[in-house]
Amino acid sequence: MKHKKWLVIGGIVLILICVFFIWGMLTHSKSDYYSNFKHALENNNAEEMKTLLTTNDDSFKIDKTGSQAFINYLNNNPADKAQFLKTLKRETEGEENSYSNEFPYTFVKDGKDMVFFPHYALSIKPLYFTVTTDADKTSLSTNKKEIPYVKKADKYGPLMPGVYDVAVSLTSSIDIPIVHFENEQLVKKDSNLDLQVGDVLSKDKSFQSTFSKNIDGCMTEFAQYWGGGLDNTKLINVTDNYRESALLQTNLLLPYLAKTNLKYYELRVNNDSIEIEKNVDAWEATVEADINMEGNVQTIEENSFPVELQLAGVRELVFVYDTKLDKWLLDSAAESYSDAKWKNISKITHKNPVNYEWTLKKEEDI
Repeated sequence: MKHKKWLVIGGIVLILICVFFIWGMLTHSKSDYYSNFKHALENNNAEEMKTLLTTNDDSFKIDKTGSQAFINYLNNNPADKAQFLKTLKRETEGEENSYSNEFPYTFVKDGKDMVFFPHYALSIKPLYFTVTTDADKTSLSTNKKEIPYVKKADKYGPLMPGVYDVAVSLTSSIDIPIVHFENEQLVKKDSNLDLQVGDVLSKDKSFQSTFSKNIDGCMTEFAQYWGGGLDNTKLINVTDNYRESALLQTNLLLPYLAKTNLKYYELRVNNDSIEIEKNVDAWEATVEADINMEGNVQTIEENSFPVELQLAGVRELVFVYDTKLDKWLLDSAAESYSDAKWKNISKITHKNPVNYEWTLKKEEDI
């Protein structure tokens, strides 16, 4: 009786062992891997996807965030997703690996599960961001976490292939806004981000608005300068070069003037014309602006009449950035032949413009 009992127990154990091995072989096959991968992908399950991936790069850790970036890329690119699943299925069916040249992933047997069963995974080759910039310092982050900088290779990573929202902080002698890249693809090879300081600034909406206000301030000073009888003390936000030219103009013209007046009505800035570059040690910005001013000038000659000042129209303005003052200073203004039919403009209107005027006092008569 006792012997029979042990035979029954042994039989049950043997059956359980057989069931265990049959279950293990069924759930740890290549085709089962494909089903699990597709399930994780279609259910947007980064936690499950993480268990299906591996790497032989010791510097690279596969985590949930990277797995989600990988899923997002495939789900947001249906054509690549279909091709990826098609070639992965071929591999899991035992056919020759046909996708390793197109995607940086290799289907491998990665150790054992529960001692006995093969563990299959996609071996991932990490990718990196590189940056082309004239900034002094650069830092990248995604999901509010800084991306490590590999100084020796001058690149940022390692990262899981996928799509990322990347925030880039640039440091230079000039203030630069944080640059945001949405859905930046890092998939089949390293991706380069071109971040020239001048391009970043000129395309930034906030900078365009601030810069236009800066120009408006300079034009107001110019109106005060001319309308006030070539009063150089009104020129504040200008370079020494501009101030010297204005002083020369004052010395040449003022002795022959009896009256001046000027009104500044409106400024239209062509945002698409803004160009910023570093010239030797100074940052320079050029821009086209349509300036609406009206004024007159009268000489000291007897019986002279007011003559209209030809100051309105499109001008190409050049500004130089003063790092000490943290300001853009007007350096020059030249006539432009643009028709001013611009689409991307910043417009500032003075509805009740001040009439800046000056009259020569009698004791100042020559």
